[in-house]
Amino acid sequence: MTDKDNAVSTISLRKIFAHFIRAMIGAYALNTLLHVAGILLVGERWIVIEFFTTFAHLLWLPALILVPVCLVWREWRLTVMLLPALIALLVIWGDMFIPRSAPIEPTTDEVTFRVATYNILALDRDPAPYLDFISTINADIIGIQEVDRFHVEAFEPAFSDAYPYRSFHPIGGTAGAGLMSRYPIVEDEFWLFDVAPNRLGHQRTVIQISDTQRIVVYNVHPSHPGMNAPFFNTDARGAEIALLLERIAGETDPVLFLGDFNMPDFASDYDAVRDAGFGDAFRTGGYGFGWTFPNNLASQMPTFLRLDYIFYDDAFRVLHAQVGETPAGSDHLPVFADVVLRGE
Repeated sequence: MTDKDNAVSTISLRKIFAHFIRAMIGAYALNTLLHVAGILLVGERWIVIEFFTTFAHLLWLPALILVPVCLVWREWRLTVMLLPALIALLVIWGDMFIPRSAPIEPTTDEVTFRVATYNILALDRDPAPYLDFISTINADIIGIQEVDRFHVEAFEPAFSDAYPYRSFHPIGGTAGAGLMSRYPIVEDEFWLFDVAPNRLGHQRTVIQISDTQRIVVYNVHPSHPGMNAPFFNTDARGAEIALLLERIAGETDPVLFLGDFNMPDFASDYDAVRDAGFGDAFRTGGYGFGWTFPNNLASQMPTFLRLDYIFYDDAFRVLHAQVGETPAGSDHLPVFADVVLRGE
């Protein structure tokens, strides 16, 4: 084969490779375009669209790189097809990457404390990692999901000094819940809704922050969409969240609404919580996507979903929020936030 033949062969391979790359980008662009159109036209009424919307941030993230690439290649049609996904990505999550302004410092009549939520995985029968990590969070109030009896046996002696007020409901398996506080717990209630085939526990506590101020903390765990159907169905989760919001609407004291919600922050259930007047502590005081599941140090998968939240009503403001990095144990990462209870 001559040098000319080699050159022609090389050029042909490059063209084939370029066509392949363009075809792959085109297929991806078409799928993202159909996904965005499906969300706008159908929303979460179709299970397939609902399922893929759970991972929308991952499905649309490549558009952030591919749009500039297509612009450089002058692939205008591909660019146009990719733009809806890029725009949706920036509109929905772009604010989470904007540097936060300095928070307003609390006044003398305001109370500042740290609140946390942590799903500690009932299947993990070694409480040692949680004992160490909960101590490092240094939260004043921490809501815990999936509390089992062996957790309580370890937590009670370990945290008797740090958290003199504790309320655990270890009913077995993943349904248990508990709360530990440095402030007095004056009311405590635990229940399971009957709207989900596989029910998880919810807890309501009233905490005396000062002589004249009380707050209500809901420590919740709505059911996972994969628990209640052969494939994926959010109906039970939505029903539980609706019932919780209905109950919260009757509260007269300031409310913190926290837990493992088993929902992404691009879901109608998330919108329902925000529409009820709650702020998202991480969205207000954190930075980045805030992914909490799965804990990549306790599983073989990277962390890629945001399922754990601290919501707050307008009696509070947020100074800072963060996802904790725990080395082992749970498949969830904890979330904690420094909040200010506004003065009376």
